[in-house]
Amino acid sequence: MKKKMLSAIALMFIMMFSSLQGFAQETQVKEETENKNASWFVSAGGGLSYIGAEMSSVKTAIRFGGEFSVGKWFHPYFGTRLQLAGGQLRKYSYVDWQGGSYIHKDGSLHPYPMTPVKDLKTTSDGKYYQNDFSYMSASVDFMFNLMGLIKHDTGEQKFNLIPFVGVGWMHAFEGDMNPDSNSISGKLGLRVNYAFNPNWGIYLEPQFNFMNEKFDGYTGGSTKFDMVNNLFLGVEYRF
Repeated sequence: MKKKMLSAIALMFIMMFSSLQGFAQETQVKEETENKNASWFVSAGGGLSYIGAEMSSVKTAIRFGGEFSVGKWFHPYFGTRLQLAGGQLRKYSYVDWQGGSYIHKDGSLHPYPMTPVKDLKTTSDGKYYQNDFSYMSASVDFMFNLMGLIKHDTGEQKFNLIPFVGVGWMHAFEGDMNPDSNSISGKLGLRVNYAFNPNWGIYLEPQFNFMNEKFDGYTGGSTKFDMVNNLFLGVEYRF
């Protein structure tokens, strides 16, 4: 009787040990699989910038900019990054009053620009001028591994689509027709990644940044916000 009881107890311990060992191995494999994408990355790139404001011409208003990002995939499907960007912007504004107000250096609002206008151009709607200025931005973006979510695959993706949303801050540097200004910004975009190997890859990233309508030195009129659109092409290193 004692032998049977001891044998039963021994068998029970063996089964429990085997189950725990199997569970530990399964957990380890799962964690290793999930951690394939759980890595840090840096990226840098350049591209085109365009401000959508009161009056802009895509053909003539496209300027140049760049970005630098540091981020981490803390889960195979989700990650976050800090992105710094900046560059040049060009916009056009009417000289004559069109229902909005120009913001002068002291913050006051006026129906006319704060400095004399040169090189006026004329359309059927009236006379307008060109204003060039620079900007910089910093944002925290939340990223989604779209291909992994679609395929339910936690492995490394050679080609990946990464939508993101973000919130941040944008600064416009003083130009001939606009003062310094700051604005909280919202961001939407998509990063298209192609990985050559586990470390190196390239990306194409269209993004849209929304900010206060005072950002470009003009407020009122038909639009209730300004928008800086970027298209970046760059290199990403993952480690």
